[in-house]
Amino acid sequence: MALFRTISLSLLLIGITFTTARAEPFIYAPENCDMRVGFPEKPIIEKKCVTHAEKQECTDVVTYKKIAPPQSSVTFRITCVEYPKSELATYTPEIVEKTLNKLLKDQGLEPFDIQSETVDNMQRSTSMSIGTDDEGIAYMYSGQIWIGEKSLFTLEGNMKGPQEKSVEETFVSILRETYPKDLKVEDTKNDPKTDKK
Repeated sequence: MALFRTISLSLLLIGITFTTARAEPFIYAPENCDMRVGFPEKPIIEKKCVTHAEKQECTDVVTYKKIAPPQSSVTFRITCVEYPKSELATYTPEIVEKTLNKLLKDQGLEPFDIQSETVDNMQRSTSMSIGTDDEGIAYMYSGQIWIGEKSLFTLEGNMKGPQEKSVEETFVSILRETYPKDLKVEDTKNDPKTDKK
């Protein structure tokens, strides 16, 4: 009987070892934010609080990282802060572009192609940076700032290392799945016009 239990337990453990857990996609779309982001799995969500004039204000800091050994990785950092509409109106495209430019320079990156536009009644400024870091590792950086009706949303995405398909797919997927909550997005997966033959 003990031998039967040992064999059963061994088979169970072998089965568990070879069963891979499948991560569930996760949509980050807090109520106080005009934006939503789709991740392949749940990111790390931390609260960051600061005190102004004896009033504590807290916001989420969302971090997602995927590593593909030995050196490829993709990292996203997202914040969305609620502000009064009157304060958001002070963020002109010029101010937002300067902020984005400084954000890149503070990280030692060379800003490239900073652009602003209106998307679904929201102001969006974006920048890309491509190059190699001090250790000679290739990177691609995407910075975005969105000004909405009630929030200021920032996204920083960084893909580093040698070319790796799963890292590239994750980087592109998260960027594609970042848009205003009210934006109507068509599902093109089953659209015959978008099928590749």
